[in-house]
Amino acid sequence: MSKWDERIKKTTDRLDSVSPSFCMAKWLQVTIHLQNGFTHSCHHPGAHKIPLEELEENPSALHNTKFKKELRKEMLEGKRPEECDYCWKVEDASENAVSDRHMKSADNWAFYHFDEVLSKPWDYNINPKYLEVSFGNECNFRCAYCSPDISSAIWAEFEQKGPFQTSMPQHDLGYLESVGRRPFKRDEVNPYVEAFWKWFPQAAKDIKVFRITGGEPLINQNTFRVLDYIDKNPNPNMELAINSNLNVPDRNLNKFLDMINKLMKEKKIKNFTLFTSVDTVGKQAEFIRNGMDYDRLWKNMYRYINEVPSHDAMMSMMVTFNILSIPKFKELLKQFNDFRSDIHFKGAEKDRPARFTRVYFDTAYLRNPLYMCTNILDQNLFKMVEESLAFMKANPIDDDVATGFFEWEVEKLERVVNWLYQHIHDPTDEILYNRGDFYLFIKDYEKRRGVNFLETFPEMAEFFENAKQCADRLILEKAT
Repeated sequence: MSKWDERIKKTTDRLDSVSPSFCMAKWLQVTIHLQNGFTHSCHHPGAHKIPLEELEENPSALHNTKFKKELRKEMLEGKRPEECDYCWKVEDASENAVSDRHMKSADNWAFYHFDEVLSKPWDYNINPKYLEVSFGNECNFRCAYCSPDISSAIWAEFEQKGPFQTSMPQHDLGYLESVGRRPFKRDEVNPYVEAFWKWFPQAAKDIKVFRITGGEPLINQNTFRVLDYIDKNPNPNMELAINSNLNVPDRNLNKFLDMINKLMKEKKIKNFTLFTSVDTVGKQAEFIRNGMDYDRLWKNMYRYINEVPSHDAMMSMMVTFNILSIPKFKELLKQFNDFRSDIHFKGAEKDRPARFTRVYFDTAYLRNPLYMCTNILDQNLFKMVEESLAFMKANPIDDDVATGFFEWEVEKLERVVNWLYQHIHDPTDEILYNRGDFYLFIKDYEKRRGVNFLETFPEMAEFFENAKQCADRLILEKAT
């Protein structure tokens, strides 16, 4: 039995000793969307609105809402909160199934804090160990799959042109406003951000993992305020992480690199991870992530590795694997492979074995919008995904060879391939419907953004023609 398997078993036994539905994440993990005041503990449940009246008397309600406290009480009593159905489905499928409830509770930020959680009453205002926060939706990108409450650039576009013209318009601003998801503008007073800065000084001392997301964090002044706070109030036990598209103005990037380098050199944090995103290569990547300069992304990746040389300053390339990632995904794998090898032999990694690389590759498949999910692909595109997976498998990394991919990196894409195989031979009516929406989306996208799909994705010509036929059926059905 591996050490991790032993940890999972110990965690499961400890959870079961409390109740069959107890989960440490409900107490110790939180994501807070300060741009519009939503929170959730664990990434599976939907976020719920933070009542302003609770914040006025208790700034920690950014995490400790009355709603969340009631769910904690349910868990202690052995009841299953409905919002946690992702784990209940996994656990009900098999007697010995390991769900994210077990995985998260076994993580370092949770595993060592059972006694602390259980020693307090269910309605206690506890500090999280894992804090993820977005300060605003300010962003200079208009990614094809993104939402206006995440990107200010998309919100501004939708104010002028409305949502994309698919069969069911996506991200209607009126709907987002009606459910309280309109983000505060940069020049507006944001009570959620104000509450954060009241709460953070007393919460910060307990944080083990702190991740800043966006929007684009490096164009939000609160990100630099956090770095300045940590500089003045070190937490050597904190793992800090920031997401960035690395296409920000040079003055922002220079300031960021200087501040992170200082924190690392002076050991004011335990480690740092920069999460950056790209979904394929070149013009196709720029088509998906509108606003990106692909070459500048790679230039700034090298800058980060070279200018923050600490072995404890890492980087993860995140891929939101979608239908447009497929044609040139193998080329992205090759480029990343060369990058990993290059920095190992020429840069800060040359004195360490390959398995201690500072850069990682993470493939997560897109779930929404449905018309950009990979499961609408045809057999030709499926072959391209298989070729990408075969390339990863043919290039395993080990202690002696600094090129290739770790087993867990390969498994991420392999899971996607196994899932896609279930859909490829007999597409459902829903998939055909989503293909039609893909065509409608692309035609509107071309018009809005001044791009040409078939010039950028010539490999998808046959698929696009099939999607057009699906769209024609959609339009005919709507007319009749």
